[in-house]
Amino acid sequence: MKELIIYNSIATRSGHVGYVVIGSGKPLVMLVGYSGTLFHWNNKVIYALSKHHTLYLIDNRYVGLSESDNEASTHGMALDVLDFIEAKGIEKPLVLGWSMGGTVAQELACSYSSKISGLILMATVPNNSYISMDFMLFMATMAKYTQDEFKEHIYHFFFSKTLSIKAKDYITSTALKFSDYHYRYTQKAKNFQDLAIISWNGVSPLQLQQIDLPVLLLRAKDDLVVNIDALQFFLKYLKHPTLIEYQSGGHFLVHDQPELIAKDILTFTHHQNIRPTKQ
Repeated sequence: MKELIIYNSIATRSGHVGYVVIGSGKPLVMLVGYSGTLFHWNNKVIYALSKHHTLYLIDNRYVGLSESDNEASTHGMALDVLDFIEAKGIEKPLVLGWSMGGTVAQELACSYSSKISGLILMATVPNNSYISMDFMLFMATMAKYTQDEFKEHIYHFFFSKTLSIKAKDYITSTALKFSDYHYRYTQKAKNFQDLAIISWNGVSPLQLQQIDLPVLLLRAKDDLVVNIDALQFFLKYLKHPTLIEYQSGGHFLVHDQPELIAKDILTFTHHQNIRPTKQ
């Protein structure tokens, strides 16, 4: 049985960041997506990666013990991550961003690339025009749904399939086990993330071209949130992209094939000092 994981908080120049640290090896900072908490990481992925990396799983602003007075934007969230990296004294970590976490990772790489050594962008977009219209319409009309209806619809978009058990039960069964982590996604966090997403202008071709880092792009074929065209944009403008597209799975691809995804990430990070080429 795995030892229970301790949830921590560290003071930064802008506030506090709630996080856990697991494993040993080259540092890898992991950023969860919209409405996510540390419960959304699949334990098989985390423990596989932790055999080769020191993982820092951090909560977004207003989730858990994370607070910040940086600007209320996606760039401000990138500043939160930078403040965490500097407060912990982490030397040039890799950064993995999942969905909204990927937009934060892009902002971090565009403005502070000297602070990191590589990117893993999982199920994310370069700007909001690459988010599916169906998902955007759902988010725009969410007020008409009850809480249970909202959860049912959003998990449909996240998993892209009908689960044999409830999505909440599935996530609970695959979540990490913490000794003292009981935080949930609050209305304050939701309001902030909605604002950050809506106000984000995305990254430009020039900004992507200036990211002189190895970048791994991960997407599942059946993702109902991120359009396939997002990959073409990244491949066209990034200097050093490597693409892996999975033939099954959705926006929550980390839960669909956790062992394979962990293996692919480790292959990339093992060779990340070698400049990857477009595939």
